[in-house]
Amino acid sequence: MIKTIVFDFDGTLVDSNDIKRELFFEVSERFIPDSSPRMEIILKESSQKTRKDIFAQLLKDYGIYVEETSGSFPPSHIITAMIDSYTVLAEKRVSEAAEIEGAGKVLQELSDEYLLFINSATPTKTLKNIIHNRGWSSLFREIYGSHKSKIQNLQTIGQKMKLIPTDILMIGDSESDYISSKSYGCHFIGYNYIGSEDQLTIKSLHDIKSAINIYRG
Repeated sequence: MIKTIVFDFDGTLVDSNDIKRELFFEVSERFIPDSSPRMEIILKESSQKTRKDIFAQLLKDYGIYVEETSGSFPPSHIITAMIDSYTVLAEKRVSEAAEIEGAGKVLQELSDEYLLFINSATPTKTLKNIIHNRGWSSLFREIYGSHKSKIQNLQTIGQKMKLIPTDILMIGDSESDYISSKSYGCHFIGYNYIGSEDQLTIKSLHDIKSAINIYRG
């Protein structure tokens, strides 16, 4: 019996995937002019990497290093400045981004019946600020970001709420959402995501309740 619904955030509740992708180009150009072509390649090769990894790779590719006793590394102060710049821009723009159609209404309806959580690859502090800015904080029991992996976040939710995996439903739009759910053993609904044939998918968030009924049999 499903007792808890865990949502991915970007691309599932808010139309922000393209916004966050474009910010990598904007920030890279601020620090290294004409670096967008290289950033394009890095992003194609780094779908599961962190912001720190992506910006560090860009600096490495342009030969920007500092010498340390154990070797040469991209200068941490520049990486930090790039991450900070990205974070400020992302927090503002994602807070203002369009919601996925019906997200606010659907969350309000579901929160009356289920415990709701967020499980995202966005840094937790930034994620909480964005959700607060959108007026959604009261709808979620907890908000979990990239301080841990998505599967670890699912495990934490299960442990804290004393639930077994099949009490939990994860809704997301990406392969990482599907794989995390599959590994943990909880139910999964893909929003506009076509992956494995054994998954349930929806085209509208308004279809969540009818999809849950399929799991109930």
